[in-house]
Amino acid sequence: MSKILDVNAMLAVAMEIRLPTLNSHRARIEAMTEALAFDLARHLKIEMDRGAEFDVKTGMLSAAFGAKAPNQPCPPHVARRDPKGTWEYKPRPKPAGELPSLMAKPQKRGPATK
Repeated sequence: MSKILDVNAMLAVAMEIRLPTLNSHRARIEAMTEALAFDLARHLKIEMDRGAEFDVKTGMLSAAFGAKAPNQPCPPHVARRDPKGTWEYKPRPKPAGELPSLMAKPQKRGPATK
């Protein structure tokens, strides 16, 4: 019989044994996890509260998600994976291209003077 370790368990073991290549592996795994979390959020039409994060105290790699709109229900696929977590809407700042100050019409200028 084999021992099966998920990614979090392998990262925890790598920390415990002070694997010299841990930081390199962790950075690549975090980047891939971040990309997966972004795609999940986009597909499920939810927000990514924070990107992939490795907690050195617990040895856990995770990403957090939340509602994209007030009163948006948590997708069942997400709710089943974290039944104790909270699901909430947090208003997000608008992207820079949508800020009212950038969308304002340009001011008319008078004739150029010499």
